[in-house]
Amino acid sequence: MDSGFDRAEAENELDLIVDDFAYSLAETCKRLTKPEKDEMAFDGLVIFVDEADNATPDLHLGYFFKAVTELLQQHGCNNAMFVVAGLPDLCDKLALSHPSSIRIFSQLVITELSPDDRAYVVDRGLVVGNEINEQKTAIKGAARTLISRLSEGYPHFIQQFAYSVFEFNQDGEIDEEDVAKGAFSAGGALDLDIMKVPITNRLSPMNTDRYWK
Repeated sequence: MDSGFDRAEAENELDLIVDDFAYSLAETCKRLTKPEKDEMAFDGLVIFVDEADNATPDLHLGYFFKAVTELLQQHGCNNAMFVVAGLPDLCDKLALSHPSSIRIFSQLVITELSPDDRAYVVDRGLVVGNEINEQKTAIKGAARTLISRLSEGYPHFIQQFAYSVFEFNQDGEIDEEDVAKGAFSAGGALDLDIMKVPITNRLSPMNTDRYWK
């Protein structure tokens, strides 16, 4: 039967999956924005996709976002937003499966963090860690400043330096010597060649096995 709106027929399994997903997402947004009962209404739905630059070509990531956004519009859904984060080569990976997929996004380039923000990242990691761990960890101001300088404000560098420093600390108080060991020792941050390898699967600058126990 004629459904009343023009939609390309699904030609393969991928198209069917994307079509079903878009329909389900549109229906979810409708329930969130216009609930039938006395539930709280929301403005819409935001889906965050982090480390999207690690996606394999088999995922057809650009095609997925392009097709889903067009299908959502056909379903009358304007309350869904995709936020896709990754390293600069993410744009190339999106264009690989659909060249025009880049145009559906507004690109925001993240610059270096300010010294205050760098300190906040380190301190926040320690606060959360101390809420979880029995063994508490503190940091000296000079050590925090050294991590800030070594990272030059790049978030993933702060993450790796702080991770390595936390690994090398043994007495529960991070000082400049711990930072030096964590950065320059064998198995430390620089030994892991952090200039080339993106940091993945870490929820905190100081995420270690000990940190999360």
